[in-house]
Amino acid sequence: MRNRIAVYRDEILESNCYVIYAEDHKCFVIDPNNIDAILEYTKGYEIEYIGLTHEHYDHIAALNALRKITDAKVICSQVCSERMQDADKNLSSIFKVQLHFMGKDPDIVVEPYHCEPADITYTESFAMEWEGIPVCFFRAPGHSPGSAMIVFDDVIFVGDSLSLDHDVIIRKRYGSKDDYRKIVVPFLLAKSQESMIYPGHGKNFRLSQRITYLESIKNR
Repeated sequence: MRNRIAVYRDEILESNCYVIYAEDHKCFVIDPNNIDAILEYTKGYEIEYIGLTHEHYDHIAALNALRKITDAKVICSQVCSERMQDADKNLSSIFKVQLHFMGKDPDIVVEPYHCEPADITYTESFAMEWEGIPVCFFRAPGHSPGSAMIVFDDVIFVGDSLSLDHDVIIRKRYGSKDDYRKIVVPFLLAKSQESMIYPGHGKNFRLSQRITYLESIKNR
């Protein structure tokens, strides 16, 4: 994909927010995490869409603020839309505890947080064209029930469904190893190994760099 992609890595949440820029001063935001940073990154651009890879707080922390000041349409899976409306299911109710284990400042306050339903939802998949680019959303449960992959041409935004540096985190409380093995792994293995992966945490990488990991899960 020729469009410029910028990433903002939030120091506290340690999550990635992505901005895809179009030539006509429009942009597409994925996983809004910090309102001040997003406004700086999108200065001079109109935010047309906000895509969510999943419902967890560190990937939606700036969604409410962004919706108040833009007319951007929010796109996510139906399950994500439902779960982000609940502070327990989007994990904001326990996020201060998580920050403690991450070694963050204990004085950081995280209030229970919920979002309004998304503007566009889907059960299995959703396809659209944005600025001449095919954009596809695919349900990808495993890390969380509402997880999805967002594909822009040869670029895949995977949220927390794949990382270069560590195994995918799948907790019994809300994740599913079976769903990950049966749905997410085959989806990724069917993609070109040259695809660029933009994760929810850490640096971007080629899919080829994690093929061995995915194959090991497939064969379990």
